[in-house]
Amino acid sequence: MTRGTLMMTTLAGAFLFTSGALAQTSNSDPAAQSKKHSAVAVETVIVTGEHEKLDKIPLKAAFTQSTISKEIIRNASPGVTTTVQTLLNQEPSITAVTSGPSGMRTDIKFRAFNDGQFGETFDGVPLNDAFNAGATNQASNRNNVLLTLNSIDGVDVYRGINNPAVNTYNSLGGTINFQPRQPGENFGANVGATYGSFNTFGWHGTVNTGDIGGLRQIVSFDHTDSKGWLQNTPDHNNNLYYGAQDSFDGGNSQLYAYFIYNTNQGYSPHTAPVALIAQYGRSYQWPTSWAYSFNDDTNFLTVVGYKTKISDIVSYDGKFYGGMNDYKRTSYSNPAERQSGTQPYYLPNQSTGYAWWIPGNGYPIPMNYDPAAQFGSVHDGTDYHFYGYQSTTIGYKGTVTVDLPHNMIAAGGDISSSYLHSREYWYGAAKMPMTVGYNDAWDESDDRLLASAYVQDDIHFWDDRVHITPGVKYIYAHTTDSDSLGFYYAAPGTVSADEHFVSPTVGASVEFLPGAAAYASFGQNVKFPDISAFYNAFQQDANGNYVTVPVTVKPEYVNDYEVGLRYKRGGFLGSINFYQENFENTFVTSTDPSSGLTKTGNAGASRYRGVELQLNDDFGQVVLGDWNGYFNYAHNEAEYTATANLADTGLGGTVTKGQNLTDVPHDLVTAGLVWNWNNWRVNADGQYVGTRYMAYGFAGTPAVAPDPTTLPSYFLVNLGIVKVVPVDFAGANAVKFSLNIDNLLDRHYYARGYVDFDNSGASYTRALEGAGRAIYGGVSFYF
Repeated sequence: MTRGTLMMTTLAGAFLFTSGALAQTSNSDPAAQSKKHSAVAVETVIVTGEHEKLDKIPLKAAFTQSTISKEIIRNASPGVTTTVQTLLNQEPSITAVTSGPSGMRTDIKFRAFNDGQFGETFDGVPLNDAFNAGATNQASNRNNVLLTLNSIDGVDVYRGINNPAVNTYNSLGGTINFQPRQPGENFGANVGATYGSFNTFGWHGTVNTGDIGGLRQIVSFDHTDSKGWLQNTPDHNNNLYYGAQDSFDGGNSQLYAYFIYNTNQGYSPHTAPVALIAQYGRSYQWPTSWAYSFNDDTNFLTVVGYKTKISDIVSYDGKFYGGMNDYKRTSYSNPAERQSGTQPYYLPNQSTGYAWWIPGNGYPIPMNYDPAAQFGSVHDGTDYHFYGYQSTTIGYKGTVTVDLPHNMIAAGGDISSSYLHSREYWYGAAKMPMTVGYNDAWDESDDRLLASAYVQDDIHFWDDRVHITPGVKYIYAHTTDSDSLGFYYAAPGTVSADEHFVSPTVGASVEFLPGAAAYASFGQNVKFPDISAFYNAFQQDANGNYVTVPVTVKPEYVNDYEVGLRYKRGGFLGSINFYQENFENTFVTSTDPSSGLTKTGNAGASRYRGVELQLNDDFGQVVLGDWNGYFNYAHNEAEYTATANLADTGLGGTVTKGQNLTDVPHDLVTAGLVWNWNNWRVNADGQYVGTRYMAYGFAGTPAVAPDPTTLPSYFLVNLGIVKVVPVDFAGANAVKFSLNIDNLLDRHYYARGYVDFDNSGASYTRALEGAGRAIYGGVSFYF
């Protein structure tokens, strides 16, 4: 059997193993163990005092970027608010919050850009949903989780449009690339468990085969159960990770593969009026007899690649990838508790009281579901709601690199084909028929082809002190939206559109003094409209005829300007940069309060700008042990630069020149300190999030006085303590004990918030409460 055949057979075995039983896995991994060392290295906690930098900033890069190291990942808190998204909080201009355990209802902003306006990749493979842009919680896929800390070894953070070799679709605010977890050279294994606040229990296990004839493999399982910090929000998550590398041809070629499989089931939290939170306590949620939403998500990704050194100067890396996200949600809203004179607040998923499916009562369409006839009243016949979203993607990404004495030329491209089946049904019971043309709001099938091709050159000279990086990328999208008969679509129809854009970028850096560099960059990019922009294509004309009209929503365009300075001396590395991103055709999304259906429209122009500061210092041996730390500050401003009336888009509302975009804190501060000594590791991290402006809950436009307009700032402190004990018992060579305290000061804060109106028309704030103080303990055995 050839190594290539062995590699593919091993990968197929991983697929079969996964389909047979979902194992549950780990977010920890020891560093290389060696019996010849007197000290033990566990999870990159190097007890001899040698350790990775917390954050790596390249001195000579022509664009703004940094890296989160493996040490941070392997020593992150096992708490239910720790995800691959919230891990990014230690970076400037990023704020991520999760409103439930294991990433439930995650919200993330990157330089004021939302989840669908910056790119996320795994080993360069696009993770953003092809139809609704986001990588998590997109299109209200509330528990869409693929990656956990169990799946990654590092994170590359590219701010701004950056260069075409690293950016991806939707890379307006930046690109986040998650580095795959790699198999090691030596055999190793670990098992462990954690327990803590909110009745949170997790266990994990990892096996690393080591190098067997050039083939290295790692399999890891992680399982987490939690009751959640809010009432009625239990959640459990399973994650399987497999990675393999097979080197041959004298180490000049390599086959590699990664496979991730994740399932999550849980009840999602809902925003609650802050008055009720104040009255009943920080954990308040609507009683399940009033309303609930159960979410079930299955997600997987496969990457199979081949890279080789063709000659001394030419190399190639190509990979096929495929993935699926299958999300299902069943919601309930008690008609007796809907918004009324006695219950003044909007109840999540509450029914409308309209029999949409009967001609004359709703849309004049030939549907025949009569909720009142079946269940006694329209409200009782529409108190249960199902939403399904299943998307699949297959694609290929390839790169050729030519390494010349003064040029590093890269050319490549990506092509993917994606399919989406999205549907929504209403009924008077949880077990409902799902019949097109009977009780559906919509049932649609969509296709999108995405393709890109780029070329760039890193021109370097003056003893590698000057780098100039010009590049250009061509981006293309073909989209088809096919809608079946439903009360949103009185006549079935299909609409399609083609869009393309040429994205130029250029960056330059110069090390003008030893250890001191300056850089500047410029880029243009585009975000094509989400699938929701196609929903307005099926309309009635003045004569009552059903017609299909062209899609009128325009792509978002951005011009990005960046300048910065970096300085490195000894263990110190500092960076400061200024950016401005000018927007055209800014997207605003509104939500139908009864169905949850979203519509996208353009809201004129806007401008994002700010300053970002990063300081890292490896202090070395100071007083007792080894110390290192970081400090980050970001000031971000995002405002509309033109007044726009959204009435023509069907969204309603207006935005005004000078008005702030919502959910964007102007000031962000993060800082941390790590101490290593005698098999101990202690870290303390702080995060300050400034005041955020709120939007109206359904219109999506910024709230204006006298209505509530802002959410208060907050400051969180997290503490982690690790002790590694070398042992020689039953094959184990180390035991790791950990204690983590998240939100040490027990600060009260809102993860998200909106403005709504009660039954009398008075405005109020509804919000999701963030997690309070949480304590977790863990133990892991390493073999």
